[in-house]
Amino acid sequence: MADAAASVLILLWLLAAAWHDVRRRAVPSPAWNAAPLLGAALLSAAEGRAAASAAVLLAPLLPRPIRPAAALAALADAKALIPALAAPLFLEAWERGWWGGADACAAMTLLLIFPDAAMLLSMAVGAALALAAFRLRGERRFPGLVGLLLAALLRIGAGLTGWRGWLS
Repeated sequence: MADAAASVLILLWLLAAAWHDVRRRAVPSPAWNAAPLLGAALLSAAEGRAAASAAVLLAPLLPRPIRPAAALAALADAKALIPALAAPLFLEAWERGWWGGADACAAMTLLLIFPDAAMLLSMAVGAALALAAFRLRGERRFPGLVGLLLAALLRIGAGLTGWRGWLS
């Protein structure tokens, strides 16, 4: 029951954020993504993945050249590998203007909750679907939070026996 409630909260948060992203190309406040990120970091640490939480939360504070090297420190903990290595990439995408700050923050949040290859695959599929849909409408850019909402739907929907059950 707790997993279902958490899944509903995740989807409601991403649905609201994606709606704002489509309408205004921004979320109303940085707290919209900072609070879920901190909550996901606490959850991840409580589940024994403190290295992943530390790597993701420290990545924005580190200078750009050090981020990938700092992420490699998470290699000591296999559970931290995917979030720790992906966080610097998401931040780089944000700094280059390929992704918004809310998109990078939401992606890191999702990877802390679902620290596996299935989430990365879901993110790639969700982003590709959102990109294709918005390109068909004639838009050059697409709201990244829509792709992340699709990724969460794919990841949570595929785990019909539990929200962490699919390819975990």
